[in-house]
Amino acid sequence: MWIRTDSRRVYSARGIAVQTEQVFDLKPFDSNINVGLVVSDYYKEIAQNLLLGVESVLNNYPQVRIEIARVAGAWEIPLVGRVMAQTGRYQALIALGCVIRGETSHFDFLCKECSAALMSVSMDFTIPVGFGVLTVENYAQAQQRSDIDDMKKNKGREAAIGTLRSLYAVAEIRQG
Repeated sequence: MWIRTDSRRVYSARGIAVQTEQVFDLKPFDSNINVGLVVSDYYKEIAQNLLLGVESVLNNYPQVRIEIARVAGAWEIPLVGRVMAQTGRYQALIALGCVIRGETSHFDFLCKECSAALMSVSMDFTIPVGFGVLTVENYAQAQQRSDIDDMKKNKGREAAIGTLRSLYAVAEIRQG
C-alpha cells in the first residue's frame, strides 16, 4: 500500500498529539526532499509507533515529503527499499519494523540479512537509509523502543534524525 503525502497531513489526520522537534536547519536543500519509508506491518502497533517517531521529526521540515510502502515483514523491507531507490525519486529511505527473538535461529538470520541488505541499498545508490528495524528479545523491549509518550526513546525518531543528518552531510560534501 502506497501513501504519498505531505507528512504533516498524515500526522494531524491521526489525531495523536506528539511533541515534535526540529533537529537542525536544512539549509543546503533548495527543493523538496523525498524520503521513502518502508514499513513492516508484522507487529503493526510497534510499526505505527515507530512511524509516529519518524513523523515527529519530519513534520518540522516543510521541504520533506514522504512516501510510505507497507510490507508484510522485515524480510521484505530490503527488496522494496531497493526498488524505491532504483526509481531515483528519493534522496533517502527509512526502514521501520520489528523482529522479536523466538526459539530458533530464524531471528539471527533475518536480522543480519535485513540490515546487510539495507546497507547495500545505501552504498549501491549513495543515499542514506535509516535503520529503524527493532531487533529485540521480547515484546516489552519493542514497546520501550517505540514509545510515543517519551519520543526520545523512540527508535523511529532516532532513524529519522540520523537520516536527515546524513542527508545534510552528503549535501554539504557534494556542494563543496
